[in-house]
Amino acid sequence: MKLEDHIWHDKILLSICIDRSNPGVADKIIFEIQDYNEVKKLVFTDVYWLKSEMNFGIIAQESILNIMQIQNDDKDVIALYQKWKGLLKGLDLFAYEIELNSSASKIKIIAQEVMYY
Repeated sequence: MKLEDHIWHDKILLSICIDRSNPGVADKIIFEIQDYNEVKKLVFTDVYWLKSEMNFGIIAQESILNIMQIQNDDKDVIALYQKWKGLLKGLDLFAYEIELNSSASKIKIIAQEVMYY
């Protein structure tokens, strides 16, 4: 799935769930998004890294500015591969960045796959 194929701007972020019910085997991050008249899920699977800089205290619905896949030569992707000292060799990991409007927050995820349904 290409994130760029979807229009994310001003869609409402309803919730974020970090699912570690099967740790190390099926780590997921699930975003519930109000997409016009339905609630959809943006699910990152086989997550290896997460960084969030989130601001709270804003009295407004949280809307999305943009969601995009970023280049794998990103410093955090390189650092993750170095940190695991070769154990991630052969894994195709992808980096994603989510920017939020209302709170000027940023979330960065490194995972194997993303689905939107």
